[in-house]
Amino acid sequence: MILAGVVACLPQIYVLLTVHLPVHQGNLMGSAPYLYSLLYSIPQSISTLTIGDAVFPIDYVPCLFLLLLAIAFLFSARRIFSDANFLMLFGGAFLGFILLVVTGIGFEGRNAAFLYPITLTLMVLAISRSAYWIRMPAMTVLVLLQMISVFDFVLHRDTAKGSFNTPFAQAMSEISTLSRTCPGSPYVLTHDPVLAYLVEEVGGRVSSPYVPSDATDLSLREKDCVLVVHTSRGVLPPKLYARFMSPLSPEDYRETQTVHLGYDRFHTRKAWIGNETFPGYYITIVAYEALHRAAAPDWYHLSAEE
Repeated sequence: MILAGVVACLPQIYVLLTVHLPVHQGNLMGSAPYLYSLLYSIPQSISTLTIGDAVFPIDYVPCLFLLLLAIAFLFSARRIFSDANFLMLFGGAFLGFILLVVTGIGFEGRNAAFLYPITLTLMVLAISRSAYWIRMPAMTVLVLLQMISVFDFVLHRDTAKGSFNTPFAQAMSEISTLSRTCPGSPYVLTHDPVLAYLVEEVGGRVSSPYVPSDATDLSLREKDCVLVVHTSRGVLPPKLYARFMSPLSPEDYRETQTVHLGYDRFHTRKAWIGNETFPGYYITIVAYEALHRAAAPDWYHLSAEE
């Protein structure tokens, strides 16, 4: 079974080693001190290995479960650590956790998800062998947590993965409507790679750091429309993101409509954790109409300059 699993994973292992890992180390490990990356990997991986990625970790139910789980482990430690099977599972999960932290892959908590079935088994064993007074509330909250996780996953809401919560289909529908009602030619400005790809796929004009362009500026005529799509910063440099978030010049453009999609009820907590501003909505589309001939910066060349 192990051999079959390795063979089945070989294509993804190749992509991991040749694409994701170099990019990950370049963007994350290279942009932050190694000690910071290592320390940041610890809470990220622990969060995934205890509550999963289908819920946002800093919320009432996940935090309550972590408290009850810690108490259950304390009261069942003698029984579970005398079990050879438990020790084997615990040793494998702990080794995986150490490798995630040391290599820096754990910087993105979701990278630890492959170990979650093992740690879930360990948590159930610890809870079931703890004292009765903590066993029942801990198991009840665990079941509640799993139900919330399924609910969040199915509805694409409140998970730890922001792009999974982002209403891309709804955004494309709004972009399509705004483009059809534009009296001139519509242009979409976005720094989100998914939206840039989707707009390109339907044949739309898009300016993005992820879409190569020969022109250094977009030449707009009177009545042409510019749809600026605001999302969270992602990997965009803060200065470039601040420039992107700035409204277009009122001397050249008239703001016609603003559309908010996907309220993020955890945006203030994310801002506190990340020490930066997070938008209240996953996607905000601001529509502008050109008042006369004007030029807008091409974001591919602008990002290259930064």
